[in-house]
Amino acid sequence: MVALVVVLHGKQPCYLADLIDSYQPSRCLRSANCRLLAVPSCVKPSFASRAFCVSSPNNWNSLPAHIRSSDSLVTFQSRLKSHLFSSAYHV
Repeated sequence: MVALVVVLHGKQPCYLADLIDSYQPSRCLRSANCRLLAVPSCVKPSFASRAFCVSSPNNWNSLPAHIRSSDSLVTFQSRLKSHLFSSAYHV
């Protein structure tokens, strides 16, 4: 996840930036401002779903909006840790 945040903030290696695309709806939707990523379609879902370009957008899009909207890496890490802890221990 941290690598994905680095990619989204523009401090990434070019080979990772080429694998990630932001979601751009074809018309004006409320989801346009949610900082979602486009998930490419897979021909063989069992094997291709483990690829970075597919699994990263799936994981990113499944996070709550307040985590995706973090401005810094430190804030993102803190919010992600709290979210994972609460979901693991049902707090």
